[in-house]
Amino acid sequence: MHTFISAGGSAIAQNLVKRLTAQGHVCTVAGRNLEKLQAPYANNPSVACLQLDLLDSAAVEQAFADAASQNGPVTGWAHCLGSILIAPLHRTSDDQWLQTINLNLNSAAFGLRAFIKHRKAQGATGDPASAVLISSCAAGIGLQSHEAVAAAKAGIEGLVRSAAASYASDGIRVNAVAPGLTRTAMAEPFLKSEALQQAAARQYPLSGLNEADDVAAAMQFLLSGEAGRITGTVMPVDGGFVSVRPLVK
Repeated sequence: MHTFISAGGSAIAQNLVKRLTAQGHVCTVAGRNLEKLQAPYANNPSVACLQLDLLDSAAVEQAFADAASQNGPVTGWAHCLGSILIAPLHRTSDDQWLQTINLNLNSAAFGLRAFIKHRKAQGATGDPASAVLISSCAAGIGLQSHEAVAAAKAGIEGLVRSAAASYASDGIRVNAVAPGLTRTAMAEPFLKSEALQQAAARQYPLSGLNEADDVAAAMQFLLSGEAGRITGTVMPVDGGFVSVRPLVK
């Protein structure tokens, strides 16, 4: 199996690659900074790295062709690019709004479109295919000062459901995960002190924060044949944040 991973340098992507290659999969990881992208995979012969602007739709389509020429048709795609903007709408500039939409939603749409075109070109003889994107718990419940990222991630969830319906007949499954706050470089500003970490952890019914591998594990499952009857779904990985209201003691 050959999985293409957008924003392959992220902590979640690195954990996903480790999981997939341990199962004998080949991975192509793509990102803007090739040197930083290559560093975590230097000793993994099952990983190929591509320098790619994930907001250049033509380049993204070409990247799938290049990946296939090197390691065979791409059967899975994982989108790991995203950003966090914590600001109320009236304090969100045009540039901040557009950047948040671009990094989260537009990059996802360009990557998914390229993957679908690649898979449809394989025709009826192609293997079953699966795509998994990253949403956020912010898309499922109103959170203060999350307007831009909530809108972008809600767009991803709509994209997932509609694309799942459109391409089910092509054997292409499309799903997403919706994590809560996860210990990654992107979340570091919100976890600078032990007190901040403890306060954040208390917000979740299953007290604590996600580790990057928690999200990667869910993505691995949705990409796998074990999820072969699952499409158009958004899987929460949020310690019950959106769906559970525990008894307050």
